[in-house]
Amino acid sequence: MRRFIYLLYFLIILGQVATAQNTKPLEISLMGYPISLEISWYQTQKEAWKIELKKDKRNEKAWDNYAYACFAIWQTEEDSSKKQEFRKELSTCIKKMKKFIPDTRTYYRYFLLQNTDSQQQERIHQQILSLKRTCERDFLDDIRYCYEMHQIEKMKEIAYEWYKSGLFSSDLLSYCYNELVGLERNSVLVSEPTLSIFYHHLLQYGLGLFADIEIISSVDLMKPEQGKWFWEKQGVDLKIFSDSKKIAPGAEYFLEKEKRPVYFSQFVFQKDLLEALKNKLYSEGLVLKYSLKPYNNIAVARKNYEQVYLLDYLRRPWVCYHPGITYNMTANWNYIISFAPLLQFYRTSGDKNQYVKLKNLLQGILDHTRFSKAATEYEKMIEAVMARQLEMKEKGESVIKIVDRRDEFQKLIDGVEP
Repeated sequence: MRRFIYLLYFLIILGQVATAQNTKPLEISLMGYPISLEISWYQTQKEAWKIELKKDKRNEKAWDNYAYACFAIWQTEEDSSKKQEFRKELSTCIKKMKKFIPDTRTYYRYFLLQNTDSQQQERIHQQILSLKRTCERDFLDDIRYCYEMHQIEKMKEIAYEWYKSGLFSSDLLSYCYNELVGLERNSVLVSEPTLSIFYHHLLQYGLGLFADIEIISSVDLMKPEQGKWFWEKQGVDLKIFSDSKKIAPGAEYFLEKEKRPVYFSQFVFQKDLLEALKNKLYSEGLVLKYSLKPYNNIAVARKNYEQVYLLDYLRRPWVCYHPGITYNMTANWNYIISFAPLLQFYRTSGDKNQYVKLKNLLQGILDHTRFSKAATEYEKMIEAVMARQLEMKEKGESVIKIVDRRDEFQKLIDGVEP
């Protein structure tokens, strides 16, 4: 019986290796946190990268993706005993990285997973910061860490180096530029500590633009006690918020006490916040202005579209403006959401020229995402993951709900009532 089990195990492993030999290894490490997929999918990727490591044991990219597969399997497994085995496998992988690719960002990133001591973690982070940045991910990791540790001067230094390197998504930079360029002077933009906020800082510190605009995270806005550092930097006594029952006390402080305009980026993911403030938010294009009084926001949106925003990059989608991992064509769908009301304004007002021009722009954005092929390794990885999720969904397996919203956006362009 034991011989049969060993034989069966050998055949399973042999099958995985055979599958891996026919599987193109994907840069799954670019996912960030593991996406909901079967363990077998990650196993196949692990074996595919293992083959790459056999070719070259000092291949840092192969180690990164191999270790990520081990990490994803460990995180995905629900059985406690198996989970422990996979954690040991990840630990073994990290030890091997120390041997073959020591003093590299990849090794230190995974080494951090094994450390719970705060002082040791800080030493590792400092070691990472001292290493050369050779790709967009390196810049994002370092600027994110400095943001979390409130090391503003270091952030400025990295942002300047980042811009000079050219290792960023020009599409996303243009998008974030358009967010900021339409704001009033000395305003406040509410965003999230995600990709967009780091691109805002790239514009501020890397290019020296929009220095008068204050960028705050939605959490610091809603819960000033958690954003103590930010408010102390503003010279604000947190006691003024102690009895506040408002959902966004920070927004009202800026608006009423400092007389500074407050805007919300569409990258704000705090839906409860946006829902609570919806009667005070007015779209001016890519941003929502927080206002206690109604005003003609369609006139501002029209000005931003016709005179302020730089939109040529949307009209030339065949040019590769996106060398970085952060490029995501669906971010441009925000233009469709933002300008659908303006499109209908042009139609009802009889401005046929502007109507046709804007409709062609919005349709081009949607068609480009509908028909374009994955160009970067990041896009290819995401495309493969989405395809696998669809297969899982068709089989009735549990998976994060996949919604193809392109038909919804088409209705916005066509002016179809929901």
